[in-house]
Amino acid sequence: MNPGILLILVFLLLASSEPIDTGLDPKVAAAVEANIRLRREEFWKNCRRAAVDRASGFVDSLLLAQAPMTSEDTLAPPPRPERPDLGPAAIEEDTIPLRPILPVRKKEK
Repeated sequence: MNPGILLILVFLLLASSEPIDTGLDPKVAAAVEANIRLRREEFWKNCRRAAVDRASGFVDSLLLAQAPMTSEDTLAPPPRPERPDLGPAAIEEDTIPLRPILPVRKKEK
């Protein structure tokens, strides 16, 4: 057989073959979509949390920067009161008589 004809036959066989179906099973596709949705929600939740943390840092720094300007119209906090001298603790003598909680039974021999 002529090698040119053999080469043309092999080329035609390769060109005419049907592609392999690589479609996913519907259950697998649904599971993949659910996993993608959960990861996307978690990503956005973390993104929002990071944005709020960063914004609160900016707000705190702005409030601290503006604090000296607004302190002129407020009063100084009152001084802390001093504790009174209590002296030593008085210990009273215990006058309650001791008695057993359960009745005492005599052992029989």
